[in-house]
Amino acid sequence: MKERLIIKNFGPIDHLDIEIGKMTVLIGEQATGKSTVAKVLDVVRSSYYLRPHPVEAIGLFQLHGLHDFININSLIEYRNSNYCLTLDFSKQGNPELVALSISNKHLKSLRSQIVELGNKKNVNDTSHILALFSEIDTGFQSNGQYVPTERSLQSIYEIGQEGIAKLTKRTFGYFSNMSRIFDSFHNIDVEPIGMTFHAENGRYYVSDSRGKHLLKNAASGYKSAIPYILLCKYLAKETGSWSMLIEEPEQNLFPTTQKAVIEYFIENINEVGHSFLLTTHSPYILTALENPMYAYSLAQKTKDESVLKEIEEIVPKANWLNPDDVQVYLLKDGTAK
Repeated sequence: MKERLIIKNFGPIDHLDIEIGKMTVLIGEQATGKSTVAKVLDVVRSSYYLRPHPVEAIGLFQLHGLHDFININSLIEYRNSNYCLTLDFSKQGNPELVALSISNKHLKSLRSQIVELGNKKNVNDTSHILALFSEIDTGFQSNGQYVPTERSLQSIYEIGQEGIAKLTKRTFGYFSNMSRIFDSFHNIDVEPIGMTFHAENGRYYVSDSRGKHLLKNAASGYKSAIPYILLCKYLAKETGSWSMLIEEPEQNLFPTTQKAVIEYFIENINEVGHSFLLTTHSPYILTALENPMYAYSLAQKTKDESVLKEIEEIVPKANWLNPDDVQVYLLKDGTAK
């Protein structure tokens, strides 16, 4: 069962109903709600809603700066293979979990155990309840990573939160997490952009055939692409599959480099098991998906080894993409088509 997200009367979105695949692309003009959809998805994937008796969840929306989009007519529904939930905002604009249907038996059992323990009087040892909460968080919270458009500021993260006080808390949290990830790579190739990244004594550098220099002095396209490429590399070492919500991966990149980035994402889908939701203004992102999907489709129609070899010479097998795993939506006039 694919993930499904329904949003009604929320900021720039009037009504939207989309499925999330291994590669999902939201394309449209500025201010059509692409980032809003990505941020809402990041919010509703939280295991917070799976805990018994969740209190006000407005803080999750505030983390992304989404609270100003809320009104009493807002409604959000989210479904995946384990559960379905509905958030209603009719009570003074505060998100309220009005429906939760759980299909996963283990998740049902965990919640029942928490409720049973919570109803007991004189429970002095709360360690069991905390352990159950932790199991819900680690077992059913989506392994998601949100990558904002502000990622190019990573090279100046050391100026501190006071210097970038206007960033949302979620974005600042992203910088904090990425700083730790950056520091874990001393020397590593960043293949899609033909650079090598270096972390040395808390400072970040990039190098190529022309020399080595500070990341903060690098071309804007490099500063935009390096964070999500390093994130992919870091998460490839982690257990389980991860879903990355990346805003405008094409930011400041030439079309051929955009193509290389998309090919890198597809390799991560096929070889690591990651999935991607991309917001974009660039038609080149869509164009870059065409040959990988066509190559996959051709390969399914033949068992001739010579034909398969010829396809691989044009599009390497690691870059083939099953069209059934791709969802593309045009956001316009408050909806998605």
